[in-house]
Amino acid sequence: MTNYLHVLLLSCALAAAAEPHCDACAADAAAGSSTAAVAAGGSAGSSSSASPAPVSTSSVVVEAVWARATTASAKAAGVYLTIRNDGPADALAGASCDRADLCQLHEIREQDGVARMVAVERILVPAGGAAVLKPGGQHVMLLGLRGPLVAGEHLALTLVFTKAGPRQVQAVVGPVGAREFADIAASSR
Repeated sequence: MTNYLHVLLLSCALAAAAEPHCDACAADAAAGSSTAAVAAGGSAGSSSSASPAPVSTSSVVVEAVWARATTASAKAAGVYLTIRNDGPADALAGASCDRADLCQLHEIREQDGVARMVAVERILVPAGGAAVLKPGGQHVMLLGLRGPLVAGEHLALTLVFTKAGPRQVQAVVGPVGAREFADIAASSR
């Protein structure tokens, strides 16, 4: 429960002080993708690139959680996923990962013809709908990476929902050029 409250409080504090940061992310936003490699934190290890099973809690199902491999010097990475919700509206309110100093929820907003990445307080998951976090759109941003993300490894990530509470998921790390979850499966053949 303490970790859950810590993540919620941290998410709210970050949203209040939200401002674009990270030049790599700004460049990614302008290009319509997220080249700042991608990740979710936790333990490195498994060399299988098969997707971990979807995580379900009541009406919220988290699936296709992935990230891109990073360079050794990368300090930030994005995590992408799909959240399906067969119940009442919910929201992703925060995340944590032991492979990064900080996790934020981000989205790309266009203002005056310029795409900018901004931190947001939450990502809505509509009743009976889905939220798709993808490059060039909403995503979980890992800041202060504690080492590179390596293609094929699985990383632990805790997602915190306003109603469903904290959920443990595994992200599979795909190749640097991956643009969607399907690219990871294709690269493992």
